Amino acid sequence: MKIKNELKNKKGITLIALVITIIVLLILAGVSIATLTGPNGLLTRANQAKEETKNAEQEERYDIARQEDLINEYVTGIEVEQVTDPNPGVLEIEQADANIFMINSIEDLVFFAYDVTNGNNYQGKTVKLGLSLDFNSTKSYANALRTDYGEYGYDGELKTLLTSESGFIPIGSIYDSEPQNFSGIFDGQNKSISNLYINFTKDEGENDIKVGFFTRNRGTIKNLKLLSTNIVYSRSIDNVGSSIGGICGQASPGTVENCLVTGNISSNAPGINVGGITGTHSR
Repeated sequence: MKIKNELKNKKGITLIALVITIIVLLILAGVSIATLTGPNGLLTRANQAKEETKNAEQEERYDIARQEDLINEYVTGIEVEQVTDPNPGVLEIEQADANIFMINSIEDLVFFAYDVTNGNNYQGKTVKLGLSLDFNSTKSYANALRTDYGEYGYDGELKTLLTSESGFIPIGSIYDSEPQNFSGIFDGQNKSISNLYINFTKDEGENDIKVGFFTRNRGTIKNLKLLSTNIVYSRSIDNVGSSIGGICGQASPGTVENCLVTGNISSNAPGINVGGITGTHSR
């Protein structure tokens, strides 16, 4: 009987010890988890350090870009004001008229090109350039280093893609079979867009291609200066009906008034029409 009681007591002690051990392990596990994931935990602080490093690197890149802006302004003599667009990528409506839209940043210009190419021809509406812009200057962007414009055709850093590779995607469809073109009024208000870069290369597909700041203008483009423009069209096959111009590839039946283009507009493509203002113009 005595032996049975001793065994029973030992089992009770063992069970209590096990429970205590489990509780201690749970407490230690909780402390470990808190140490790793709490507000001051190792993982939290590691993530904070990673984010701080990322922000510091971006700020350093901005500082370098600002110095480049100063050098470019000195060399080219082209100086633009700092963009203060509170809603980049959204055309602001002019308070006096709901049919007048303002472009106040490169992001706005990118959205406008995308909007026209996807079917909004702005017929009966006016789009105004609110300030002079320079594709090469970070001052013309709300965020020159942004990478969230993939839906507009720029899968990567916006300023880098706009000034290299294929460059700016023109306003309107480049193909005659796609009717998305501008039919409103674009008023540059005697302001300038500098360092527009378009590099169009295509050796397959249809003819009748139009390339320029606008592709086909069926409205009115006026009071606009394109400075230090660089538009290149490369295609080795026949280019029946194709044309390239600074302001637009074709103005038909649209008009171009009081506009200036400086820079390079060139093509090695056979049979293409090339013009400084428009590639072709018919009414």
